[in-house]
Amino acid sequence: MNKRIRKKRHLGEFKEYMFEFSLKLRPELTEPELEAWWDDLIDIVEDLKLGIFGGGNHEQEFSCIRGKGRAPITLEDRDALGRCLSQDSRVVSYQLGDLEDA
Repeated sequence: MNKRIRKKRHLGEFKEYMFEFSLKLRPELTEPELEAWWDDLIDIVEDLKLGIFGGGNHEQEFSCIRGKGRAPITLEDRDALGRCLSQDSRVVSYQLGDLEDA
């Protein structure tokens, strides 16, 4: 298969990856505190040039993809997000999934 077809079908060196993650927030967070947390999460994700979709309230599930640019998502991206989540006192626990074919 030629390079153009591999690129069009996202195969080989053009394969795109994603990972899923879930987290639990402190149950005593109020609605304004949850909104502030969402704003902070969006800032973190955008700084890492990632994109997420999903959600919930105090228990949330997301899928994470490359947000900007054409570089594939990497384990380093996943670990950087994990470091940010581990430093947030509003997050009780989190779990990062493996890289998967998007």
